[in-house]
Amino acid sequence: MNLCEENRPPEEERRLRANDREYNEKFQYAHNRIKTSKYNVVTFLPVNLFEQFQRVANAYFLFLLILQLIPQISSLSWFTTIVPLVLVLTITAVKDASDDLFRHRSDNQVNNRQSQVLINSKVQKEKWMNVRVGDIIKMEDNQFVAADLLLLSSSEPHGLCYIETAELDGETNLKARQALPITSELGDNIGLLAQFNGDIVCEPPNNKLDRFAGSLHWNGDSLPLDNESMLLRGCILRNTDWCFGLVLFAGPDTKLMQNSGRTKFKRTSIDRLMNTLVLWIFGFLVCMGSILGLGNAVWESITGYYFQVYMPWEKSVDSAVFSGFLTFWSYIIILNTVVPISLYVSVEVIRLGHSYFINWDRKMYYAKRDTPAEARTTTLNEELGQIEYIFSDKTGTLTQNIMTFNKCSINCRIYGEVFDVNGHKIESNEKLVPVDFSTNLLADAGFLFYDYSLLEVVRRGDRSVHEFFRVLSLCHTVMIEDKAKGELQYQAQSPDEGALVTAARNFGFVFQSRTPETISVQELGETCTYRLLAILDFNNYRKRMSVIVRNAEGKLKLYCKGADSVIFERLHPCCQHMMNITGDHLSEFATEGLRTLCLATRDLDDEMVSEWLLRLRKVGMVLEGREAELAAVYNEIEQDMILLGATAIEDKLQEAVPETIAKLAMANIKLWVLTGDKQETAVNIGYSCNMLTDDMSEVFVVSGSSAQDVREELRHAKQRILGCGKGTGNGFLYTATKDLVKDPGMMTSMLGALGGGRIRDRDQWSQPGSRTGGRLGAGFSGGGMSLQGCDLLQSDAATEGPGGGAGEDLQESSDPGHRGWCKRCQHDKDIPHRCWHQRAGGYAGGAGQ
Repeated sequence: MNLCEENRPPEEERRLRANDREYNEKFQYAHNRIKTSKYNVVTFLPVNLFEQFQRVANAYFLFLLILQLIPQISSLSWFTTIVPLVLVLTITAVKDASDDLFRHRSDNQVNNRQSQVLINSKVQKEKWMNVRVGDIIKMEDNQFVAADLLLLSSSEPHGLCYIETAELDGETNLKARQALPITSELGDNIGLLAQFNGDIVCEPPNNKLDRFAGSLHWNGDSLPLDNESMLLRGCILRNTDWCFGLVLFAGPDTKLMQNSGRTKFKRTSIDRLMNTLVLWIFGFLVCMGSILGLGNAVWESITGYYFQVYMPWEKSVDSAVFSGFLTFWSYIIILNTVVPISLYVSVEVIRLGHSYFINWDRKMYYAKRDTPAEARTTTLNEELGQIEYIFSDKTGTLTQNIMTFNKCSINCRIYGEVFDVNGHKIESNEKLVPVDFSTNLLADAGFLFYDYSLLEVVRRGDRSVHEFFRVLSLCHTVMIEDKAKGELQYQAQSPDEGALVTAARNFGFVFQSRTPETISVQELGETCTYRLLAILDFNNYRKRMSVIVRNAEGKLKLYCKGADSVIFERLHPCCQHMMNITGDHLSEFATEGLRTLCLATRDLDDEMVSEWLLRLRKVGMVLEGREAELAAVYNEIEQDMILLGATAIEDKLQEAVPETIAKLAMANIKLWVLTGDKQETAVNIGYSCNMLTDDMSEVFVVSGSSAQDVREELRHAKQRILGCGKGTGNGFLYTATKDLVKDPGMMTSMLGALGGGRIRDRDQWSQPGSRTGGRLGAGFSGGGMSLQGCDLLQSDAATEGPGGGAGEDLQESSDPGHRGWCKRCQHDKDIPHRCWHQRAGGYAGGAGQ
């Protein structure tokens, strides 16, 4: 059966029928047995020997053994070679077998897990490996999902269930999945479930964890299926008493196994180095054998020929040349000890010892969970000390992944900042008294906010503020996990969403419940039920999420939240002024390391929405290219929106992150961090976690939409670093620091390479009639290029670019002669200086005091 599964033709689409094994078997779909081991009893010896003889020394001694079996050239017994060779092969084979034995045990443990399968109108216990495509499985709380399932029904209202996906994506926060309304009515009625014979048409097996496209055909209805109703193998059912699911993909076809790949034979850098050394040694041996063989041929032809009476040639030797050829191979055998086969034995023994030292290392022991380090394989131990690059995610790895609502911008005003009696900003800390939300009986006691003015504006009934929090309470995927003693417990798929919904809750807009068709919100004590017409999902390409709802007054509204880059380009032209001010607020939030989102709304009419919903339903039935077509339909209605404001969320760093990164840098380890934050936020986080330091003379950004753009910008960056920059750049952000602005010639060269614009040189700066006599000045425009600088010198430099003179379309700092911390320029110098920064879509330049 395994051979049949491996030789199956590739699927273009998958068709199956629930509760019909006979129908599904004709497609020869894979069974639910998995196999992660490399060997079995039959294949172990040939496969393992093939892998071992990829080592040059092993192949050499095998070749040497063959030579020793030829009596005409062998001067040593073949036992001298076969004994050490077999010893090395045996030791390595035993180690590989023990590693693979653990894989076999793990596979057997998984394949023999028990699951409850609906067979012949009865729920029977079956091993995982006996589960088939089309079976209906019952799962209970805290159980692993046996295969990729379509959720049919659950114990929770409206067919909801909660899963933990840590085995798939490393995220421990629970995610909600929801069954289709038509199948959620089946409940736990075994009779109805046994009669369910829906046909599924879906995409073929693939490794995309966050995407799924299919359709369900049952009782004359055709309903689209997406990832929100899928339970993937490797997930764990949480906070749900029971649920039923239909198996769509089993065993090697599941997304978990599609992502795992095949177990490969891995070589370490030491293995490669030893192979190279053995090749050189073997080359040296060949040279020695060639010289000695040539010497034998010469001697036999000149002198040895006359001694054949006393030293006759072998019968097979008929010339001096052939005698030298045989002698060459004889010396290869005699000098075989030059090749260090024992080195491989020594390395294997050392690796085994290292694995025990890793297991015994007290500094790698985690006392809170009584978890020591465990070396699961002895193949790659030495690579641990050879790390040169670290690639890390930011959220949840460098940060705690605990989001808190920190600030917001509503109707061109920032809320969340606290000032003292003198008007100076105060950083939020434990000493400040937080806003009292005790009048709100449903408020979250753990939510802290320090700006009283926002609560006062909400109570006064400001319409824009109410709409702002209405978006936060409606546009999300948060679920109510449990209602106990009047307390609301939100279960959010994303910590960002949880923080935003909690903020709306404390300010009086309490999300209370959701069904597939409605959302209930308590707004300042009054319960409002919105009819949910459509959810426009968030993904990494759209960078936004929207909902279309009908309020109690019958008005249709679209509420949207997303990244400013995608929201701003879809706003109505009347929002230009507010967009400029909000953009400045977003930049300020980003420089403080906060995660930002923009909120917008749009009024809709019934006729337009009705036509749009028909197109949406039609596109939902498409299998191939569904995502692109959905994005196009979504984009049609997400236009001409009205900007409401922006949010700013804080995600604090993990404990000792700056110190750890500093030590990694001291060890000359390069660290790359992946983040989806705004550029300013990423730079600020870089400084706060010691990835970027004030000692760095240059910080630049490479931004491109294609490999060619990135390659070109990297070339320009390299030229600037080496001091030979020429040409133009596109999309670079350059932050000038004190060390660079000391040399005007270097600065002029770098700015010329960066902007390609018109730049005054030093001679022009000091000419009569100019405002300068100073040492720094530049101006340019266009192409997304921006310069953010801070002149720390006592100079008076003016700038001029193609877009106009100094100061045009620029934003000056609030205090031109300020001292101390400049957040945008990342300087902490007690020197008077003036900062000029770019407005959205404008020009940029620098000017000294």
